[in-house]
Amino acid sequence: MIHQQHCECEPNQQRTRIRRCRPSALGATGTELRQDIDNFNDEQGRSASFEQVSPTEYRVNSFDSGLEVRITADTESHIVSYDFMRMNDNSAGAPEGGILSMRLGVGGVEFFSADRPVTSSEARSLLLEPVLNPPGSKAA
Repeated sequence: MIHQQHCECEPNQQRTRIRRCRPSALGATGTELRQDIDNFNDEQGRSASFEQVSPTEYRVNSFDSGLEVRITADTESHIVSYDFMRMNDNSAGAPEGGILSMRLGVGGVEFFSADRPVTSSEARSLLLEPVLNPPGSKAA
């Protein structure tokens, strides 16, 4: 969900424009998340998994860390929420989740955390780091 997506629309169609841009931005982010997981598994020899539950919901988990992150976009409210869940005893606990807001920027949909713009890489790290490399886990 953390992708700046360019969209071509008339300026007076801002609400329609943001609705049209968000699904493609989310799809691009899902592709990036899947690539990050594939790279992690190849480099670390671990088996984290990625699942696209719906066009606006993703799950990433790792048996090694004992954590799962559930990422859900609410396109009407312009937010992406994420929650971490403990899956097994390999985790010392699950960190708190949070939200990213979606705003229409010059180049399309942009993502923000606590009103601070975040790059695609920063946002994916925010979502994946606790699952892939959590402090205090047996995987770390």
